[in-house]
Order: sequence, then structure tokens, then C-alpha cells
Amino acid sequence: MPIVIVLVNGGDGTLEEAAEKLPSGVPLVTIAGSGRAADVIAAIHRRFYVFPLSQISDDSRDNELRDIYEGIMNKRKASQKVVMDLRIIANHIGLVSDCLWHHPAA
Repeated sequence: MPIVIVLVNGGDGTLEEAAEKLPSGVPLVTIAGSGRAADVIAAIHRRFYVFPLSQISDDSRDNELRDIYEGIMNKRKASQKVVMDLRIIANHIGLVSDCLWHHPAA
């Protein structure tokens, strides 16, 4: 049975779940602009899909992942667990599709 995850908004638990599912080959569609975890993953997709992780150092990668997370989630410091989840997501970015969500003006 084909499976795909569609991600709208979400929090740290959603990032953890994405990090658990992506290594098993389950594709993930993020709805960019819907907020929080979806926007974090969409930003990681935009950043690392074109410029592979293998071309930057681990420290630089982790700093970029922290900056993306902290900026979007409006948190002062990403936990080590969150950074580990973001690394897994970034390492499987080829399974992520970034869809732009547009909310029409009222």
C-alpha cells in the first residue's frame, strides 16, 4: 500500500516523527507557509536540496539547521535531540517535496 505523509504545521514531535519515517523511504510533502515544523522542513528542503550536505562540514550543517529551526520556531536554542532529528531529515531531503501554500487574502 503506497504511503505518503502530508505535513501541515506541527511541532517538535512532528519533526521527530518525520525523522523516524523518512529513513524507511516514506515520502513527505510539506505545506510551506502553514507554520512551524512544516516551514522548518520546507526551509531545510530549499537549503539542502540543491547544495548537498556532503559539500559542507558537520559543524556548518548543524549551525544552519539550528538557525533555521530557531528562526522559524521562535525558540532561543534547539535541543540536541531536535538537531539530531533535523540531521536525519536533511540527510533524506530527496524524499521531501516542498509545496507552497498560499492563503488568499480575505
